[in-house]
Amino acid sequence: MAKLTSRHPIQDGLYIYQQDNSKYWYARFVIDAEWYSKATKKTDKQEAIHRALELLSEYRFMVKHDIPILHIKRATKYLFPNVADLAIQRMESELSKGMGKVSYEGYIQSLNKYHKVFFDKTSISDIDRKLLQEFDSWRTSKLGRVPAKSTILTHNAAFSRVFDEAVIQTYMVTSQRPNLNNTGIASERRASFTEEEFDHLVVEAYKFIQKARTNKSKMIRELLVDYIVVAANT
Repeated sequence: MAKLTSRHPIQDGLYIYQQDNSKYWYARFVIDAEWYSKATKKTDKQEAIHRALELLSEYRFMVKHDIPILHIKRATKYLFPNVADLAIQRMESELSKGMGKVSYEGYIQSLNKYHKVFFDKTSISDIDRKLLQEFDSWRTSKLGRVPAKSTILTHNAAFSRVFDEAVIQTYMVTSQRPNLNNTGIASERRASFTEEEFDHLVVEAYKFIQKARTNKSKMIRELLVDYIVVAANT
């Protein structure tokens, strides 16, 4: 979960803050007893203060003129983790009905372990290319290595499920969806035996059976060799 690292009050009911998962300042303010959070997209403190004041004025104007709150609220259901939970619920529902894909389980695990943690306080419509690049760096740090391309593809598929859900719920429009990163280290082929190595393995395995001193030991070794052959062939 993202942690608050800095907080700067501007006036009553308005302050800016930073979190450990982003270099940007966020504005938080209250209008008619309702709190709102919005990214200033500024790294400079003074610029962030100026933008926070602008945001407060903009939101006050929209509230005063009865502009639907759907278009301006970003504090609760529009946060990425909440939209991700809706996507997870949809996938789990499909799985329970036998309609979902096996890969859904991987998507759900990725969303809970990585995406929801990094984008804990981020509105779904505020995710842009730059923030995705910060997520890439954070993920590499968390993994301790550059992720394999297969991992990135799984994470991107999980991302897509969340953005699909946001469009379904009308929290964002299709044109707001950011382009996802597809780079990564190609997965290495798993180790395997050559035909000569396999033949040698089988010959030595059967010699191992013949060296058994008791009938019980021979039976156990025969079973073990069967396991070896099956494992080698799979």
